[in-house]
Amino acid sequence: MSIFFKALERAEQESAWRRRLALPAPPTDVRPMISTAARPGLDQLKLLFDYSKFQIGLYTIVASLFTIAIALQPTVFRIHTGLLGVAIVFVCLAGMAAGIVANRCTQSTSWHELWAAKIGPLGLKCLEGEYWTYLQHAFFGIALAMALSSVFFVDGAPMGFFRRLVSCWSHWPPTCPPH
Repeated sequence: MSIFFKALERAEQESAWRRRLALPAPPTDVRPMISTAARPGLDQLKLLFDYSKFQIGLYTIVASLFTIAIALQPTVFRIHTGLLGVAIVFVCLAGMAAGIVANRCTQSTSWHELWAAKIGPLGLKCLEGEYWTYLQHAFFGIALAMALSSVFFVDGAPMGFFRRLVSCWSHWPPTCPPH
């Protein structure tokens, strides 16, 4: 056998020996291993996080619209600015509750863990996660009720609103100035 083939065979043997001694390659996936049983809870948690982000964006838009309505008085109808101001406060409270839920979603490993954990603003442990979602929706519902009330109760009673509405619609197109 020639010197070349002997050197080639020795190089292959050394290469095989080095491969046996080499450490296994680190895994390319750095995510933590999650069992398939915990997977549905994680998927629900991701959906809850996305839903909370959507709600925060919605509350921001609604609060901005209410603020614009206070700043620029509508020309077709009048609003009660005090009631609309209270509606803005309740929208902000709903956004805070949504933010608390979204913040805790990033620290939980399953939906059930978030639902049962006592959470709150600034690290306080006030209420369970489930109740924060209930508060979020209740605050937003109260805000919408206040916003509607700001239109209906501007004259002190809903009948004033309905009288103006009927008088404007009886003369189509509506040309009634706000009173």
